[in-house]
Amino acid sequence: MSERQSLSELRYRARVPAAEPASAVWDRHASVQRLRLFAVSLGIALAVFAQNAGSVAADTKLDLIVNPGGFLRRALSLWDPIGSAGQLQDQAYGYLFPMGPFFLVGHWLALPPWIIERCWESAVLVAAFLGMVRLAEALAIRGFWPQVGAGLAYALAPRMLSELFSISSELLPVAVLPWLVLPLTDPRSAPRKAAALSGIALLFAGGINASATLAILPAPALYLLTRERGPRRSALIRWWLLSVLLACLWWAIPLLTLGKYSPPFLDWIESAAVTTTPTSLFASLRGVDHWLAYLGPTGWPAGWVLVVAPAAVLATGLVAAAGLAGIVRADGSGRAHRDRRFLVATLLVGSILLTLGHRSGIGPPFALTWQHLLDGPANAFRNVHKFDPLVRLPIALGVGHLLASRPLDRLRLPRPVSWKPAQLVALVAVTVGAVAIGPVFGGRMVPQPRPVADQTWWGQAASWLAANSDGGRALIVPGAGRPNLVWGQTVDDPMQPVATSPWSVRDGLPLTQPGYIRFLDSIDQILARGTGDSTLQVLLARAGVKYLVLRNDLDSAAAGSVPLGFVHATLAQSPGLKLVAGFGPTFGGPQGFSDVTDQGLWPAGSAVQIFSVGDYAGMTGLLPVDQQVSATGSGDALASLAERGLTVAEPVVFGAAAGALPHGTTVATDGIRRREIVFGATNANPATLYADTPFALPRAAHDYLPAGAGPLSTFRLLGVRSVTASSAGDQVGAYLNRGAANGPYSAVDGDPAIAWRSGSAGAAGQWLQVSFEHPISPAGVRIAFAAGLGDYPSRIRVTTDAGQQDSDVANDASSQPLLVPAGSTSRLRITVLQMARGGASVGIAELRIPGVSAARTLDVPLQSAAPDVLAFDVNAGFRAECQP
Repeated sequence: MSERQSLSELRYRARVPAAEPASAVWDRHASVQRLRLFAVSLGIALAVFAQNAGSVAADTKLDLIVNPGGFLRRALSLWDPIGSAGQLQDQAYGYLFPMGPFFLVGHWLALPPWIIERCWESAVLVAAFLGMVRLAEALAIRGFWPQVGAGLAYALAPRMLSELFSISSELLPVAVLPWLVLPLTDPRSAPRKAAALSGIALLFAGGINASATLAILPAPALYLLTRERGPRRSALIRWWLLSVLLACLWWAIPLLTLGKYSPPFLDWIESAAVTTTPTSLFASLRGVDHWLAYLGPTGWPAGWVLVVAPAAVLATGLVAAAGLAGIVRADGSGRAHRDRRFLVATLLVGSILLTLGHRSGIGPPFALTWQHLLDGPANAFRNVHKFDPLVRLPIALGVGHLLASRPLDRLRLPRPVSWKPAQLVALVAVTVGAVAIGPVFGGRMVPQPRPVADQTWWGQAASWLAANSDGGRALIVPGAGRPNLVWGQTVDDPMQPVATSPWSVRDGLPLTQPGYIRFLDSIDQILARGTGDSTLQVLLARAGVKYLVLRNDLDSAAAGSVPLGFVHATLAQSPGLKLVAGFGPTFGGPQGFSDVTDQGLWPAGSAVQIFSVGDYAGMTGLLPVDQQVSATGSGDALASLAERGLTVAEPVVFGAAAGALPHGTTVATDGIRRREIVFGATNANPATLYADTPFALPRAAHDYLPAGAGPLSTFRLLGVRSVTASSAGDQVGAYLNRGAANGPYSAVDGDPAIAWRSGSAGAAGQWLQVSFEHPISPAGVRIAFAAGLGDYPSRIRVTTDAGQQDSDVANDASSQPLLVPAGSTSRLRITVLQMARGGASVGIAELRIPGVSAARTLDVPLQSAAPDVLAFDVNAGFRAECQP
């Protein structure tokens, strides 16, 4: 025995009484470990509670903090007859366990809503932390603090911090994953028992987001496949597969039923081009692979900091590097650690699934094909960030392995330095870790925190409707993609948790039929005009709407909805609508000379106002088939028919269904126009497209189209071949000058009131091009610019087949001659070279070319060769300049 070993043994014996048995020493050691784990877990919980303390987060379902009991009762049925004119609930059954009962208990205990939320969010993080610590111990990571390091690297990873206060339900599978693998690592456990415990752990992943739950299953599967072959592995695989099946049945059966009858809402959410944009290899290894984290500081504050802050980028990159180093590093004896194959396989599978659709100069060669697959058959996994745990688990375990290997043991420090290598490792690890979780220390991780869970006036309005509706539906206006209210933002409409009578609203993603969504959009278009409309009550009554609920507490600018001033003006002048009730404090009206918000533009009124609909006659009725109107188009065409005298008593059948009923009047409307919309947004009036206009975004659907929509109506140019531009305000995703009237055609339509206006930032370099049906000699061309966001051009370039001509122009809106290269040409392009005093965009109101007269017509497919009535309208897009 060496002298060092003898001294060490003497010190150990001095600390431990000889009479004390080894079991007592181990029990005391385990107690200390548990106390330390409790302290770390408490620290995690305190950090969660410190984030915007006292404020409610818009996390998952509003019902869970307002009325969890009512929500869970509704979740027992797939069909909800109250909301959205009757709807299939999107995976509401997934809240039955464990999230729903957790909030229900907190509600029963009368805890403040924000306390219930923080308890839940703390439980998610602590479960992830403790699960990873246990798994690290099971996978032979030596030392308590390396195991803790692995747990913290997993539980406080960027995705966990980004989503915690926004979509905590999606983090449940992440927290469960270590517990799912843990039972499989015990060689002493019988295969049936180990598989059963793994299945029980999977139950806690819930069924709120089925694809997120399924996305974690490759990790335990790879663990089993990388074990030594033999009877035990075979039995363990069989029992595990059975356990997984049984653990998923409770949500898989209703999910399949939902998929059979649900509208195609997966086609209406974000496309694969969006979800795969941030998933570069480096970003995926760091953990910043969720696209919502890239939408700015007001969306996900923690995610945004981790994406853009240089210190956070460096720190999270170092954590990822440490994890990779730990995976490949040999242990102290020079032998590779025993589970390297499992960690490498899981990391590779996760990285491939995350990055395969990322398109870049050095990205995967089949990225576009993978995106098409994600927008098609694999659309349930389009949000590829759900595979992040497959990368995070091996990296966290790699961090633990690296810390356990004591990487600086051989480092020789300068003699004056008294630090030991282990102390230096601890200092570096704590410093890097603290920077990597930097948003935690700011205490402002909750997106759009609000002081209250809900406002009492919505409960009062719901009670009034329940007592007076008699089965009639209430329609909440104006529609909004996300309910941004002046008292805070909620995920769901505040009517949802308190309503007990039928109601409907146009939100970002109504889980109802496309025709009804289009109908709701037509109601918003009427409200946006700011003038009276005699057809409004007819349309509402036809849809079974007895009451119109006006939400004056909506922040219409933040919600992207119709400004409340126009809604009030429309309702005040439309016959058949009568104010019958109001609840809550006063909003609107003059607020003083300094008030420039929308509130000063409409009369003062209660936070929630309820209007009765005069023509309402009941939810159902029998109508004679010989009075049927068979029309082209969809529900949004009802407004056009009502303007022509359609009454509540006349049934209307659209599309192919009209052919089954031979009687009645046939009407040809504008049909369903070919357009590209921004899903999730409301108050939009997208431009009608030409038949050959390519869609800007590659995705499965570009509009809410009813089944069997058939050929779509399209624009067709006359007099010119095409009019195109570098960007335009009528294009989907336009950053500036958004509006259907700001397209390229507006420059050549002969109407100086509208103009082509560029849609992207920066005026210099923007261009407009006209292509002719046959070559012309352009002489005497005149141009009039429109004011962009800034000023007018001062220098432009004109390009034709004969060459190009640069010239200075008058920086105003006057009509002026255009210098054009001499010679025949089939095209004429005008490019802005310089603005007079800078500017963010440019516009052209008039471009007059002698001998060229451009016109545009709408090609409308007819359902009948000789319809009884033609009902064609100018597309909506303008409102009166003066508001009564």
